Amino acid sequence: MLTLIIKHKGKIIQKVPLQEDVEYVIGRGKDNNIVLPEQPGISRKHLSLSITEDNQWVVKNLSQACELNIEGEQTEEGIISIGGTFQVQNFEFILQKGKPVETRQQQPEANTPKSDPKLIYKTESQLKKMDLPEAKTEVDQKEEEPSDPMPVAVSSEDKTRIVDIQSSEQQLSAYLKIAYDENTPRDIFKLEEQDAWTLGRDEEADIVVDNPNISREHFKIIKENGQYYIKDLKSSNGTILNDKDLSPGKKYPIQSGDVIYIMDVEIDFEIKNLSLEKELAGLGPPPPPAPVPAQANQGGVPVSYMPPPLPANLPGVIMEAPEESLSFFQKNKKRLIIYGSVCAAIACFAFFNTGKKAPEENEAQTTEMAGGLTPEQLQIVKDTYQVAQQLYSQGKFEYCKSEIKKIHKYTDSYQESKKLEIACAQAAENQRRQHDLERKKQKAAETEKFIQEVTDKCREKFDTFKFKYELISCLNPAIELSPADSRIHSLTEKFDAIEMEKADKAERRAQRKKFISSIASKYNYAKSLYTKGKTLQAIAAYQKFISISNHKELKEKRELARRELAHIKKTFNDRNNRMHSKCSNEFNASQFQTAYYTCEKAAKQIPEPHNKPAINLMTKSRQKLETKMKPLYEEASLNESVGNVNVAQEYWRKILEEDVKTGIYYKRAQEKLNKY
Repeated sequence: MLTLIIKHKGKIIQKVPLQEDVEYVIGRGKDNNIVLPEQPGISRKHLSLSITEDNQWVVKNLSQACELNIEGEQTEEGIISIGGTFQVQNFEFILQKGKPVETRQQQPEANTPKSDPKLIYKTESQLKKMDLPEAKTEVDQKEEEPSDPMPVAVSSEDKTRIVDIQSSEQQLSAYLKIAYDENTPRDIFKLEEQDAWTLGRDEEADIVVDNPNISREHFKIIKENGQYYIKDLKSSNGTILNDKDLSPGKKYPIQSGDVIYIMDVEIDFEIKNLSLEKELAGLGPPPPPAPVPAQANQGGVPVSYMPPPLPANLPGVIMEAPEESLSFFQKNKKRLIIYGSVCAAIACFAFFNTGKKAPEENEAQTTEMAGGLTPEQLQIVKDTYQVAQQLYSQGKFEYCKSEIKKIHKYTDSYQESKKLEIACAQAAENQRRQHDLERKKQKAAETEKFIQEVTDKCREKFDTFKFKYELISCLNPAIELSPADSRIHSLTEKFDAIEMEKADKAERRAQRKKFISSIASKYNYAKSLYTKGKTLQAIAAYQKFISISNHKELKEKRELARRELAHIKKTFNDRNNRMHSKCSNEFNASQFQTAYYTCEKAAKQIPEPHNKPAINLMTKSRQKLETKMKPLYEEASLNESVGNVNVAQEYWRKILEEDVKTGIYYKRAQEKLNKY
């Protein structure tokens, strides 16, 4: 089996086993096979990875946001061999042979430096893919003493993920328990080896939580002299401790059992005594108390007053705890076990001493239970207990807890004060949780409304944005609250689509302009040929330009070329006709020598084949001259033969005057004169 290892800035964030019959789509879209964290430049569907018929893995780039880099080369598609890598932005992908193996943290040896105590968040999908050990029973835990006090494990009861980076020999340990929703496993982070821990989305944070509602650096937990404090780091969505909004930059003490809220994320802070929990784990559940019969006017409470029944899920009462009560019991199980034992003892004592007694006996019993209080103190305890019961029945649970504390200043317990205290505490806790839930819903609704208002406003102004940073600046208040909101992405993607269309149009315009420019250059070339006197070549170039310039951008230049071509042709024909006519007229006038030179000049100036008439007349003129010069040359030759050289020279000179230089007799006469 092959495994795809995914790194971000050099750190491994995912290991995905690959199946040959699956085409993997990679991107930030939640419906992809492989989901990448939200990062600039990463599209919803960015890459695809699949195997071909030749059993070769091929990766393709599905996005136009950035280029795919395979083994250092930028491409749109390529084959990935085993051990090969490809990159997109800050993400590196490695195709490795073998199944992914989850590494477990072990106790460092004495000579080994401690590892980085940073706590890395695991997503739900990653948790489900991890090979986790089965939960062990208490007997198994006793028989097999683990080498690490807090091994990596998942509880099958509360679906809680425990992430322990460093084991500790300290008995008191602090934990952050993060709950995202009811169906998502919770993460537990153990705080040790440091005095301060930063929680946020940034990878440099000590506790990395990839949630859009959490800022890059959201809050910090600080340990000073054994006391823990929390400080909000000017986060976007703020931090709530129990029911109090934290002022940014200010330290607040935090106790075990406190709850931290960030929008829909709930974080429990707990300090555990591992040795005490180990001892309590060996104890069985407390015995159920015997029913206590009602006593008339017991403890000074009027018979007519019947306090509401206490919750049945208190220590000592056997029933199935409701789902919403489990977190409270888990956080307070040590105290509840102790309180349950005390209540069970009180209930058993009351059960074995049930019966009708005289008022004096009841008074004596009350005095004995009050621990030898004075009558005044006893009366205060009675009145206070009655007030506490009334407050409980009125739903004022915090005030009820306060009254019970007053009783316990005088005596450790009075009647069912311990049980009533636990009932008030649990009811107050449930009341607070309900209040926090409503508050979170209200804040979520306000956030939803705010994001809708921001996106609506930006949508109205959408056509006025010339640059993307203007749109981002408009959306920024909503991005700070929920960067992954679909309404934000719809606007940014619409802007990107428009910009891409504009870029395509600009590219097409540039190509069109380049094409038109190349055709227009043909006109300039034809014009330059005519300027150089290459008339026939210019005419051909003009005709070619006119044949390929049937475009609206070249309409004016095409008409101009037609007019210029017509002018060139007319000028060319008129000139040729004029020169040919002059040559013909001289030939017809028997001025053969003049006609020859005129036709010769015309033949040179008129390009072929238009100069053929002039060449023909030039040939005829030379022939006529030869016929005329022949008798003169013969007469000169006769005089030379009889010794009359002077007369012969006169004939030869006349031939040179009347004949053309290319004539036969002209050349012979020239030779004779040179001889004498």
